[in-house]
Amino acid sequence: MRFSLEKLTYAATLKTENERDLKGLIPALRRSDFTARIKAIEAEGIKMAKEKAKADEKQVVSTIQKFFEGEGEKKPGMVAVLDVTPDPRLLTTSIAIAMKKWTTKKSVYLFAADRARVVYTCYVPQVIPCHVIF
Repeated sequence: MRFSLEKLTYAATLKTENERDLKGLIPALRRSDFTARIKAIEAEGIKMAKEKAKADEKQVVSTIQKFFEGEGEKKPGMVAVLDVTPDPRLLTTSIAIAMKKWTTKKSVYLFAADRARVVYTCYVPQVIPCHVIF
């Protein structure tokens, strides 16, 4: 089975069955084999999640940089909905990385969503002109 959300769900189900239901039904050696296979699937899931987080961070940083290097260079800020994993730490870290590049600080307001939740974060510099309207 290729790695997917279904595979992770299946591994979680097997783990529960292995711990609860199979104790007296199959030999301990075979159960330990199941445990090893389940741990391998979970490790694969963690690895894939880390790779996805790195790719999402790159995407957010590049989106901010492209905006302020292109048509948004003269604009005081940016508001965007991004197609990334809705993780507040991801958005906050990405804004910090992107904002280190500019000496003139700009405001950034980012959203990310999936079916279950919406996450947003913003960055507003300490000194921002009062007459600025997005």
